[in-house]
Amino acid sequence: MADPHGRGDGDDVDQTGNSEDQIRAAASDLLRAPWRVFFPLVAICAAGMPLLWLSNAPGAAELHARAMIAGCGTAAMAGYALTALPAWDAGRVPGGRLLMALAGLWMLARLGEIIAPGWPLGLPFGVLLAAVLLRRGRAGYLRRWPVAGAGLLLSLPVPPAMALMVVTALIALIGSRAVPAFLGSAAHLRPRLPDWHGPALAGLVVAGGWWPALWLLAGALALAVMLRWPLRGARWGVSCGAGLMLVLAWLWLAAGLILLRVSAYFPHPALPVMAAHVLGMGAMGGMIQAISARVVMPRKDGVPMGSARVLAGFTLIWLAVPLRLFMPFHDGALPAALILWGAGWVLYLAALWPHLWGAPRRPAFSGQRQSP
Repeated sequence: MADPHGRGDGDDVDQTGNSEDQIRAAASDLLRAPWRVFFPLVAICAAGMPLLWLSNAPGAAELHARAMIAGCGTAAMAGYALTALPAWDAGRVPGGRLLMALAGLWMLARLGEIIAPGWPLGLPFGVLLAAVLLRRGRAGYLRRWPVAGAGLLLSLPVPPAMALMVVTALIALIGSRAVPAFLGSAAHLRPRLPDWHGPALAGLVVAGGWWPALWLLAGALALAVMLRWPLRGARWGVSCGAGLMLVLAWLWLAAGLILLRVSAYFPHPALPVMAAHVLGMGAMGGMIQAISARVVMPRKDGVPMGSARVLAGFTLIWLAVPLRLFMPFHDGALPAALILWGAGWVLYLAALWPHLWGAPRRPAFSGQRQSP
């Protein structure tokens, strides 16, 4: 029976079929690059998890810290490592059912933290991620193994302070190599950096848990390694935003490590909390955005440049950190920090959204080649 608009029954079937085909095509596009799955999950987790703390439920503060550090941290690690994997070992990009399984297990872990805290429901995700990273032979193992180990540790119900140290050590290890490499790529230079910077800095971060004085040394080393970076020749006129995001996030890392040691000297109850937020919001959140947003940045001469949405989002989360630190001294600082933080991740997600479909650009992070 024809409808009043002159369409037959067969037209309705065709429209449904076309709609289903479009959904399948969109899902297929989404699964063509690991970052398309995990970086949006990072944004959703980062913007939504602070609401757990505002609930004032029993254990909400620890749950909030655990969800933010382990949740955002593992999603960012998976998106970054699985996307960069072909550049590390010349293998294929993971995709399809594997990404669906990893994403499902990650969401199960986040749900488990809420309904069954203390249960190791994140372990399947950590095991599968480690298996994917470790099964690729020895090529690039120095980059793959730390991520696999950190993912396994964070998949266990470890205390938030330990989880933060794991993430901080990984940021130090990866960032000490990636940041100068990205800056050098923008400057068309290959900086010659000692191989010991990253492992030494990560080792100091971990060892500081037993001897806090080492955190001060780690913060000083984080600042000292910047003297070897190609800051002057990084073509700031072309890629100022992309490079500046990396440098500013790294400065939060140095500041957080120094503040950790200061909190040991002066046992004020607010200082450890301030140090944790400098590392969790400033260093982790800032470095996640600074590196991951490169996959969608416009490029000039193969060099990523900060787009308006990316730079605005990063600016908001960067400004949210000092506001959060000011919370003990002013009641209005916390709501303002939460608004800036959430808005920053919403803008980040908005910058990602148009790039979740179609052929992914490769290489995703370096920007040296532009073929899809």
